[in-house]
Amino acid sequence: MSGFQVFDLRGWVATNCWSLEHLCFVIRREAILAIAQRVLGTRPDAERWFTHRFRSLDYQTPCSLLSTQSGYQRVHDVLMQIEYGVYI
Repeated sequence: MSGFQVFDLRGWVATNCWSLEHLCFVIRREAILAIAQRVLGTRPDAERWFTHRFRSLDYQTPCSLLSTQSGYQRVHDVLMQIEYGVYI
């Protein structure tokens, strides 16, 4: 990976109205979509990928796994496998 990306949530809806769980989901979603865009080439491709079921995720969508840190890590790992051409 080529560095970190920082997301600024202040320009979005009033974040103090969001639950901690929702805020974590939003941050994880943006992080995964940024990586997916880099790996897949375009934002629309990344968004399509984000909502499809994958065998490597036990036929779940990447979107459905981001409510937990372990789910985020699984999705991130799959993207890294795609990027580096490692399929198990």
